[in-house]
Amino acid sequence: MDKSSLTIREVAHLTGIPFKEVVEQTSIFSTKPSSQKPNGKMLLPKESVLYFFAIDSVDGEKISFKTKTALWKAIRQLKEPVDELEVMGKRFFLNPKARDEWEKTVDYIRKRSEYLEKKPEILGGTTVIKGTRITAYSVRGRLQGKETINHLLEDYPYVKQEAFEIADLYAKFNPPYGRPKGLPI
Repeated sequence: MDKSSLTIREVAHLTGIPFKEVVEQTSIFSTKPSSQKPNGKMLLPKESVLYFFAIDSVDGEKISFKTKTALWKAIRQLKEPVDELEVMGKRFFLNPKARDEWEKTVDYIRKRSEYLEKKPEILGGTTVIKGTRITAYSVRGRLQGKETINHLLEDYPYVKQEAFEIADLYAKFNPPYGRPKGLPI
């Protein structure tokens, strides 16, 4: 798992910005090969969450590509979120919700790295809880059914509750593509 990047769907879920709008803005972030997953899907830096909150603060006002690029550069230089940024004569605001969501984003990335892994030799590269063969998608499937985290903890007492919670979030943010192969593993 990449330690600090997010998929486009993760950014969309974390910010509440529609997926299509996030996709439309990806050219601002990078076109370098380093921003790509091996399967060709783009990964965005975690700071992109702050960028989308800043863009959202201008309520649909037209912003030039040049201004967006300058905003992105200013955000990349921040050590922590600020209340407002002025870029090319335009003010962008990061409200308290943006700060809360930033903290959630950093926490999500930390827990995702701590509890989940994705290796080709483990179930063909399906994301699993580290040290197990429990897939994130099977956790999500069980929780969408009638089961709870407590049921999972009873079945797997050696797995921490946080691991199940982050596996569920990961599966929610990154749904499987293509035709279903059958019941979740």
